[in-house]
Amino acid sequence: MKKVIYLASSAFIMLAVAVSSCKKEPKKNPDPNPNPNQEQMIAKTMTVDATSYAKWVYVSLKKGEVVEVTNPKEDLSWDIAFHRFDVRLNGGESGKGMGAALKSNASGKKTPLKDAGAPPAEGWQVDALVDITTSFNPGGGNHSSSVEKQGANEVISGKKKGGLPSGGWIDVSMQMGPSYKLSHDIYFVKLADGSMARIKLTDFFDAKLKPGHVKFSYEYPVK
Repeated sequence: MKKVIYLASSAFIMLAVAVSSCKKEPKKNPDPNPNPNQEQMIAKTMTVDATSYAKWVYVSLKKGEVVEVTNPKEDLSWDIAFHRFDVRLNGGESGKGMGAALKSNASGKKTPLKDAGAPPAEGWQVDALVDITTSFNPGGGNHSSSVEKQGANEVISGKKKGGLPSGGWIDVSMQMGPSYKLSHDIYFVKLADGSMARIKLTDFFDAKLKPGHVKFSYEYPVK
C-alpha cells in the first residue's frame, strides 16, 4: 500500500512540473509609454523627370511622391521642386510656406545622410528671384533660349554664371562641350510646414545618360 501511494505522489509531481513548463511567459511591451504622435523616420530615394524647360516638377517630401500643383505660390502641398538643375523650396519667392535651405558640413558620394547631424538654428536661406531658362532650342549651333525671373533656392541650385549653375549641388560647364560635376553635398531643407529633412542630390542622368533626371535621397523628419 505504501508503494502505491509513493508511485502516485511521484506521478503527481511529474505532471505538475510538465504543466508548469508549458506555461508561456507573457510578452513584454517594448514601449510601455508609446507616443502615438511621434513620426517615424522616412529614408527614401527618388528620381524625377525634370527634363522640361517649360515646367517645374513638385514633390511632397512627407508623402514621398510627385504632386500636381497649379498655383505653387499658394499651395502648401509641395515642399521641393525641380526644373532641370534648378531647385526651389516652398518659401521666399517660390511659395507661402516656410521652406528654406542650409548646406551642412557633410559631403561625399558615399557619405550617409546621418553624418550631417542635427540642423542648426541659424543660417537658413529662402528662395530668391533668379534667371530661369524656360525654353531652349539648340538650333544646330545657333541656339535660342528664353529666360524669366522665377523663385529658386541658390543654396542648393548654386549661382548662375552665363546661365549655368555653380557652387550648388551641380556645376555645369559648356567650355569643352557639356560637362556636369556633382558636389555630393548634404543639405538641410525646411518643408512647407517648417519641419526639416536632410537631402543629397546624387544624379542628373537616367539609364540612357539623358540629362535632366534628378535623383536624390532624403531623411525626414530630422531635429
